[in-house]
Amino acid sequence: MKSLYKDFGDVFDEKYDGTRGFWRWWTEPVAPYMQRGEFLILRFSPKVQLLNDAAFRREKSGLEGDDAYIFRVPKALPKTVVLEQIERELEGVNFEPKRRSKPRYSIVSEKVDIARA
Repeated sequence: MKSLYKDFGDVFDEKYDGTRGFWRWWTEPVAPYMQRGEFLILRFSPKVQLLNDAAFRREKSGLEGDDAYIFRVPKALPKTVVLEQIERELEGVNFEPKRRSKPRYSIVSEKVDIARA
């Protein structure tokens, strides 16, 4: 039960009442770069992300190991030059694709009436 509460949070909190409340709950950040809806029912697949300054600081503080590379890309360079330089930097790097994870919860019915409460 603790695991369920940890994943879904307090769904009876007044701030989640009604349609707007549902969307507030669904889009609430629960993990780095992830909203509750994504976290609960989507399969996780690593993706390339553009980090703003605050996100970079969070990411940098969480770097332990070698599961990601961070590049500083000057905006003044043409995209083709940037891509060439990144390719050159990644030469010889062994990428080991991991399987996509399973969703934490499966969708039983695609039709959900959130306006009914």
